[in-house]
Amino acid sequence: PVPTPVMRRLADACRRAGAHVVFFHHAHCVSGYTVFDDGAILWGTGNYLFPESADYPFKPWFDAAAWTVIHGQDATIRELAIAPFGIDAEGMPRDVEEQRALRIHGRIERLSKAINRGRSLGWLRMWHVLKPAYLRVACANYWDIARRRGVAQMAGQILSSIKGLFLQKK
Repeated sequence: PVPTPVMRRLADACRRAGAHVVFFHHAHCVSGYTVFDDGAILWGTGNYLFPESADYPFKPWFDAAAWTVIHGQDATIRELAIAPFGIDAEGMPRDVEEQRALRIHGRIERLSKAINRGRSLGWLRMWHVLKPAYLRVACANYWDIARRRGVAQMAGQILSSIKGLFLQKK
């Protein structure tokens, strides 16, 4: 849920190229957002449909949100709205009870504050990837890489992932 240095550079490049809304979705979990006068970055929009989620019982994949960004003709952001929902065991979107919706919304707001402080996010990313539920999914994925492509490829992927947590390539 925490953007990598590569994601931050990509978002900046998209904005410089004229994009008013940049959104990321591959992390499978909701993240925070950054709003500017003339645009917004949605750092993780989460899942809308995810039938494969039953194979990987990773709790953050089951919390989701629909995002609405309204801007005027001058590209000024007029409204950014977040509508939390859940993903059921079959990977389909479902309404959630108010307490869960507030928890999802609160998580998005906390992540937004952390992301927008302007500091390095390496330690926050590390904290998230060392959670047991994430490690279970990561180990399953790395085992699959080793089985299909070999141990050397798996080791390269692990090293690349660790570097990606902290390195700020220019």
